[in-house]
Amino acid sequence: MSVSAATVYGYRERASFPWSRTETPVETPAVGLADEDAPRAEELCENHFIELATTNPALLVDWMRTVLAKRPELLTFAAEAAGRIAHTPLVFSALLPLLRHSEAVVREGAVYGLGPHLASSLDARDTLRELLGSESSPGVARAIQEALSLVE
Repeated sequence: MSVSAATVYGYRERASFPWSRTETPVETPAVGLADEDAPRAEELCENHFIELATTNPALLVDWMRTVLAKRPELLTFAAEAAGRIAHTPLVFSALLPLLRHSEAVVREGAVYGLGPHLASSLDARDTLRELLGSESSPGVARAIQEALSLVE
């Protein structure tokens, strides 16, 4: 039995994508965070990331690129929550670069986040197929296989 990086670290075990995309307003992410936009410690949690995905997706993406960039234990949850953003191009711009992250748990979160959007992008599916051949983490490879099997 293969064990995913997320399971080893105790983060998650998912076999499918139990959520659907939600229509949300799309804003352009800020270049940097103003002090009033900087997250409080209690905001850095999975439930808040899920809420932001539906109420303020641009802020979630901005946090992923700034505040959470060096926090893989949180970035993985933010990446997965980003899959709930309805604006597929915003999701792809945020998550496709994470597929090359050095931490397997972040790559796995990105795969789960991309899952609900894969049906709309042959390029994203091709990217996952390419990564599958070179992925060193069995958990990430399994997540890629599961994601692709749901759309093919």
